[in-house]
Amino acid sequence: MNYSLLYVEDDIALTSATKKYFSERGYEVFLSDHAEEALSIYQRNHPDIILLDITIHGKLSGYYVLNTIRREDMETPIIILSSNTDKDEVIKGLKAGADDYIRKNCHLDELYVRVEKCLMFRSDPDRVYTVTPLTSIYSATHSLIVSGETFKLSLREYRLLFYLYCHKNEIVSRDIVCEKVGIGYHTDSFASMLSQALATLRGDLRKDPNIVIISIRREGLLMKVRESE
Repeated sequence: MNYSLLYVEDDIALTSATKKYFSERGYEVFLSDHAEEALSIYQRNHPDIILLDITIHGKLSGYYVLNTIRREDMETPIIILSSNTDKDEVIKGLKAGADDYIRKNCHLDELYVRVEKCLMFRSDPDRVYTVTPLTSIYSATHSLIVSGETFKLSLREYRLLFYLYCHKNEIVSRDIVCEKVGIGYHTDSFASMLSQALATLRGDLRKDPNIVIISIRREGLLMKVRESE
């Protein structure tokens, strides 16, 4: 399957190299260096995934692009590429709706793997997974329903939840979790990315006493699910 990609960046050298790399791998690549044009391309072409720098030409930042798209579209994966990987900035980007936050100028092979992982989860079949009588996971919409309340998950949160569900009542190492769900374990922002996703899921699941996600020091994560009697 061929995918389309929108890259919003004002560094010509970066956009040229990135477009060449992804085009050679079958992607249709759209480029933009300012917010208004990026949104116009998004509306016309509906790309499968968006790579977004925060600091771009014009009066409007990449956050304007991110916020505008997320008001209508929670499905299209958006990856922020930025030279600012300060913890607070990473958290800000993830809270705004980005599915990943990567250091700008990372190796294109790494970027490609992250893009492919985002798209892999986007094509999940239309299935519903019953975790407990109170909690279900809807793969088609990346939603979690707990005690009748619906929570919309980001791609990272969905991947993390689904992986833990597939290994419920097992301890899984953080290294494996990060490899499977696409969180950058070898980046400085890893801890904040994982903590943010876990905090969101724990908050969403708080109304189901049969599920708890536990962090076990030096071992990993455990989704403890009490089976119904």
